[in-house]
Amino acid sequence: MWVEDVLDKFIRICCYLSHDYAFVEEFHQYYQHIVTTFIKRELNTSAFSSKPTDEFGLTTVLSTDNLDLFINNIGIVDHVRGKDNPPPSTDGTNVWKIFSQETLTKAHILKLFLSCDYAVKKPWLAYLYYKPLEKCPSIILHDRLYYLNGIECAASAMQVSAMAAHNATLLPCLLPLEWAQT
Repeated sequence: MWVEDVLDKFIRICCYLSHDYAFVEEFHQYYQHIVTTFIKRELNTSAFSSKPTDEFGLTTVLSTDNLDLFINNIGIVDHVRGKDNPPPSTDGTNVWKIFSQETLTKAHILKLFLSCDYAVKKPWLAYLYYKPLEKCPSIILHDRLYYLNGIECAASAMQVSAMAAHNATLLPCLLPLEWAQT
């Protein structure tokens, strides 16, 4: 019964908002464009180190604003080994996930890997683009209406959305009793 009551209140709030939402402070946020590339090949370790492949030992390489390096990071995609999943490759190749600002060219890929026949590339708007001294939006949108992801300007991730959903489920417990009964 409680779920139906909460759903009914939510629908009433949405109907109210659909008629007049001018009270909500408008804010604009830009997202960082990232290209994710997946490749199953042997890494060319000389692109990152002078050590031979068998002595390289790293599973992740992180980068910052290095103009010579055209990737943000590269790392092995860990296998989740269940009873139905095949074991990791034993031929020296791994599935690598690469984040970059731009789509990698064949020349870029061949600089990172010993060979490449096939790569899966997916551009997306990955996370909020941050600038110093941003004005964050108010978390209070209206009387008893809150923007739950106000922290998104500081940290954007699925975990933040999960925390916001958790907080939203706790909200009825924290509201004054007289509002919960309306």
